[in-house]
Amino acid sequence: MGKGVRKWLGERIIGGIHRFAQDLPGERRGNALEKISTALDNVDDIGWIGPCIWKPMLRRNMIIYIEAADKISELSREPWIGKRYAFQIPAYYYALRAMAGKRRWEISPEDVIREAMD
Repeated sequence: MGKGVRKWLGERIIGGIHRFAQDLPGERRGNALEKISTALDNVDDIGWIGPCIWKPMLRRNMIIYIEAADKISELSREPWIGKRYAFQIPAYYYALRAMAGKRRWEISPEDVIREAMD
């Protein structure tokens, strides 16, 4: 992996997720990763994990609301794209999957790449 990709994944994606987690109230931070991991199989389930988690994800542009958007073309069928929500970029999806798989917030850029390659 190139140095630029590693830096981008570490600082922007993983770092962004860490900043999101730090903004959560203490009692929510403990189980937020578990709740998010349940929504990774169906991105639209993010709406059911509680507004104290999905609203900060929206504010930080980790996810976007796409149901109300005018469709100019058909969206591809990818695991990070639902009918109502989508991850802003696949890197957030794969980073959160790596975190969920390890059951901890701390991961490396290599963990994200491995998750995307599986």
